[in-house]
Amino acid sequence: MADNGYTPDGFCPKCAYQMSPGRCPECGTEVSVATLAHVHPRRKRRRLIIAAAVLIPLAILVSPCVLFLGVVSVDRAREYLGRLNFDARAWSDSAQLDQNVRIRMVDDLLARHPLRGLSREEVAGLLGAGDHTASFPNWALAYWLGRGRGFMAMDSEWLVIDFDEGGRVSKYDVVRDSNP
Repeated sequence: MADNGYTPDGFCPKCAYQMSPGRCPECGTEVSVATLAHVHPRRKRRRLIIAAAVLIPLAILVSPCVLFLGVVSVDRAREYLGRLNFDARAWSDSAQLDQNVRIRMVDDLLARHPLRGLSREEVAGLLGAGDHTASFPNWALAYWLGRGRGFMAMDSEWLVIDFDEGGRVSKYDVVRDSNP
C-alpha cells in the first residue's frame, strides 16, 4: 500500500483485507462499520489458541484443588448446620449415641456451661457418670462424643475432664483417640 496518509479502519471479516467501511475490493463483500473487524482475523485466532494453550492446562492443574476445597467447605458447613443445643437428657440417652448427638452438642455445652470449677457430682449430674475407657489414663472422666468431625475423620472424639485435689474441674478438653 502506498503511503498517502490514509489509514484503514479495520479488516474485511470474510477475506481479512485491510480496508474502511464499504465494498471490499478483494472479495466484493459489503462491509459496514458494525461488521468491520478491528483485529486481523488470523491474529484473533492466534490469540484464542494461545489463551486456550494457557488456560486449559491451568484449569487441569487447579481443578483438583478447587474440588478438594469445595468438599471440605461443604463438610464444614454440614457440621456447623448440624449442631444442636445442649440437652442433658439427650446427652445421657444411650439410644441417641449412634446419631452423634453428643458431638453435635459439645460446642454448645462448653459455651453455655463452663465446666471449670464444677464438682465431680455436678459434672455427673450434668453429663452422667462418664464412659469407661483405658485410652485416657491421665484424665479422670471421659465422654465419647462420636466419630470425629472434619474431612475424612477416622478417629473418635472425646470430652475429657480432670479434677484438682479439691475435687473440682481443673481442666477439660475435646480430644481424639489418636492424641490422648
